[in-house]
Order: sequence, then structure tokens, then C-alpha cells
Amino acid sequence: MKKNKMAIKKLQLSDIDELSIAVFICKQTVENQLTAYVKDIGGIVLSSMRGRGLSRVGIASAFGAYTDVNVVMVMCLKDVAKDLVHDVSSKFKFNVPGNGKGFLMETDGYMGAKAAFI
Repeated sequence: MKKNKMAIKKLQLSDIDELSIAVFICKQTVENQLTAYVKDIGGIVLSSMRGRGLSRVGIASAFGAYTDVNVVMVMCLKDVAKDLVHDVSSKFKFNVPGNGKGFLMETDGYMGAKAAFI
């Protein structure tokens, strides 16, 4: 994805009904690269927080082994949201088990979207 309309058009409060939130769960080792990439293509990083995920590595999951992850929330326009998630997922190889996940949360008006303007 090249720099998209989001990079050209500064988001305004009037765009609030046209926004989506993309959520990326990634390894802590790629957090800085992921957030830099998202900013470069025009996304607005709302939050990046550390968390723990369950391990899917065979017998380790039976014993409750945890993996440290980062959860990155990104604000973007609805019309480019799917492309953003696809591009980030491809670049960071989220199709490989254990590398991460990306998905969209639809916002409805002020549900959390106002945070981008405060």
C-alpha cells in the first residue's frame, strides 16, 4: 500500500462516522517497526500496550505457557481499513502461526473514535 488518502487528508471531527479501528496483535520485537509502518502509510496509532497471549506451541499450551505480545490500535478511514490490515498482515507475515493477527473493529459514531481528536 502506498501512502493513501489518509496521509493526504487530515482527519477532521466531521469524519467520525467514516472511521474504523484496526487492531494488531504482534510480537514485542516488531512493535516499533509496525507502528512506524502504519504511521508512514497514514494510520493514526491510538494505543500500543503490552499483554500476554496463550502459547500455541504444542504441549506448552497445556501448562499455560504465555507469550508476551503487543496490542496496537490504529485509527483509519473505513474505505482503506481492509487494505491497511491486509498490508500490515502481509508485511509482518501474520499468516505464519505465532507471528500475530490483524483485524478491524467498526466504530459507530463517537464509540471510541473521539479519542483521536482529544
